[in-house]
Amino acid sequence: MGLAYLLLLLAIVLSVLELMVPSAGLLGIAAALCAIGWIAAAFVYGGPMMGAMALAATALLCPVVFVLATRIWPRTPIGRAILIGDAPQQGRESSAWIQQRAKLVGRRGRTVSPMRPSGAIEIDGHQYDAIADGTPLAAEVPITVTAVEGNSLIVAAVEPGGLIRTAVDRTGDDARDRQIPDPFEEPLG
Repeated sequence: MGLAYLLLLLAIVLSVLELMVPSAGLLGIAAALCAIGWIAAAFVYGGPMMGAMALAATALLCPVVFVLATRIWPRTPIGRAILIGDAPQQGRESSAWIQQRAKLVGRRGRTVSPMRPSGAIEIDGHQYDAIADGTPLAAEVPITVTAVEGNSLIVAAVEPGGLIRTAVDRTGDDARDRQIPDPFEEPLG
């Protein structure tokens, strides 16, 4: 019966190690084989009653251990390294970031690098990554922030007279779409 208990202990240790050590599932497979071995050894060395109890204990404890492990694993060093982060916390940080960027809409600055279509801009001494609104821009071009789309600042060049030059209308109507005929349109209709 000592072999059965040894296999049970080994199954538990390997299950815990599977959570701590990246092994591509090999430790989990070894733990499952040890658990099967513990049940078989309980039948062989302890008789049918002991084998049935080992089977029932394993069937009851496996789901409990799995649930506990999924709650503990994200707090382990490997769990924190693999998982991106706490989703609610990440959402708050993300929304604060977007709110900060939304305050930049309408602000003027200049391009720091060429924007083909993305590059760096500077507003009030702070640099940001941005995307040019339609046309490539050279470095040191005056710009204004026209929108925030997702995680991106959208900027447009400012003409010398102060007018904003955009290639894409924010309503979604692209000037280029009006110039190219639609090939799927009925020619007579």
